[in-house]
Amino acid sequence: MSARAYLKRTPNLFKKQSTFLLFLLIALLPAQAAEQRVSGEQEPQTKPAVDCGVFSMQGIKPGMTIDEVKATGVKLKARHASIPKELKGKVYQYRKEKLDGTLLLDEGGRVKKLVVSFATITPASLRVEVDYDSLVKILSERWGDAVSNVSSTRHDHNPRNAAIGTQITKAAKWENHECKRVAVLLYIGYTSPEGANIEDLRLFLARDMTLDELEAAADERNKGAR
Repeated sequence: MSARAYLKRTPNLFKKQSTFLLFLLIALLPAQAAEQRVSGEQEPQTKPAVDCGVFSMQGIKPGMTIDEVKATGVKLKARHASIPKELKGKVYQYRKEKLDGTLLLDEGGRVKKLVVSFATITPASLRVEVDYDSLVKILSERWGDAVSNVSSTRHDHNPRNAAIGTQITKAAKWENHECKRVAVLLYIGYTSPEGANIEDLRLFLARDMTLDELEAAADERNKGAR
């Protein structure tokens, strides 16, 4: 299934264009704003409005309250298992249009982070039916070009130097510096010589942080999990 098929019911909140959509660059100025006054002074320019909610998925975005999230048509379920004590009551899960989402609330009860999974889980595998490159293209049409889009390949070997698997990682990142909003699309695919394939594709949205801060927090969690 294509990425566009997954997202065809997602509200189209923004006009598609190839340039950055992080800011509303069209200032609604009167027609005479560009004209000189008789005194020689120029009409003051109106600063373009900034849309700090541009990073969203299925109508859900960082900064929303629980009631606003529910108004999009999702049923939230509080997650209790495997949650640190300090996050109890702040993590919620939902499922909407075949996608699974997880919300992390801040102290004020608003969405701090949002994670959307495009993977299909079966008893025997974890698969992704959405094409990564197609999804990057669709998101870039909504949000503007990604600030980076990189991929890497790692070949794993056992102590006898025999190949035991290959991991492919792809990551596209978007950032709104003025609003401190970030988005990361992360794909991880693992293939073993026996033919076992595992894929995962997730979209991370967050507010009040930079990409560097988001990645630093992820590194810290990974260290704690080791």
